[in-house]
Amino acid sequence: MNTVISPTAHPVLPLLRWMLTWYPKPFRKRFEQEMLLTFQDWLNNETGMGSRGRSFRISSTIIADLLLSILKEHCSEWRNTMKVSSIFQKIAIAALTAWLIFWAWTFGKWVLHLPLVDPTRWLLGKDYSSMASSIFGGAMFLIPFLALLTFVIPALKINISSEGGDSTLLFRLHKMGKGQAVVAWACLGITVVLWGTVFTSRMGWW
Repeated sequence: MNTVISPTAHPVLPLLRWMLTWYPKPFRKRFEQEMLLTFQDWLNNETGMGSRGRSFRISSTIIADLLLSILKEHCSEWRNTMKVSSIFQKIAIAALTAWLIFWAWTFGKWVLHLPLVDPTRWLLGKDYSSMASSIFGGAMFLIPFLALLTFVIPALKINISSEGGDSTLLFRLHKMGKGQAVVAWACLGITVVLWGTVFTSRMGWW
């Protein structure tokens, strides 16, 4: 930040400065300096004439309002992103939602031993074949990988060769920040751990 804060600034100001970094980057560029100076003036003016209890209440109110504002800004940014997201991402979100419901169902049945119907039998029927089970299991394993990769890979380029010459198809996906990419890759790793847990539980290994 370009603005230099006075050494006598309110002690809670460093916390507020750090919390401002939680806002989406476009919001920070526009309002970070203005909000920080407003916080500094407000805290110094309001708490200078009051007790420590009053100072604590004011600081707590600001922090609570700031957390709510940060959440709203991230939700707003997500909605705006989804408005311009590709059809691939919308399909990926639908697939992840269905997968999450099925996984929670499976986890409750085989790991928590809840009195639930076998989700695979409910979906494929009572007399499903081993091949159908394998295909369905493989699909359920791959869905989160493919879906999450649509948010990790910023673009897909496909080269097509034909008699008329070579051509290229470019599918642009959502460009992620470093933090979002870390979360997505973490989800890929968690997918392996969760399905491994369910598999070993069904096999009676633990």
